[in-house]
Amino acid sequence: GPDDVLLLDRLIDHLLRQGIADPAAIHLVGISNGGMMAAHYACQRAARLASVMLFKATMPPASDPPCQPAKTLPVMIIAGTDDPVVLWDGRVVLGGGLVIQRRRSIPESFAFWRAANGCTGLAPPEVLPRRGALDAPDVLLHRALGCRQHVPTLLYEVRGGGHQIGRAHV
Repeated sequence: GPDDVLLLDRLIDHLLRQGIADPAAIHLVGISNGGMMAAHYACQRAARLASVMLFKATMPPASDPPCQPAKTLPVMIIAGTDDPVVLWDGRVVLGGGLVIQRRRSIPESFAFWRAANGCTGLAPPEVLPRRGALDAPDVLLHRALGCRQHVPTLLYEVRGGGHQIGRAHV
């Protein structure tokens, strides 16, 4: 909400005053609920950001206050198709299956950022080489084409991936 935007504004301002951050290189990354906060901030304050990464997170429903980023913004979304918390279809679920939110699906979230960045097409999905354990999920890279200012707009679809990072559960 508005308090989240203010909190991040104050944090970024503090880091800039301390000389810790470069105002041209503010990259916002969020996982799960933090990713949803990063998406909200990017909607409100894109001009302050160099990029945004949403990890296991989706965009709010279109019925929420409209998201109109002030500029094109490099975007990376990473999501698992079998995530039991932030489902591929946009539902956010607590233990036991209680749906607490209905947001845009992962594909709809990617489509939102493609439109916001003025992208004109999609490359064929690219199967990335499997790394690590033999039972590691396959990853498909969906890459938008023809985006304004050539900003990367990417979706990494972790097929069979859940709500964890690597083997550690989050």
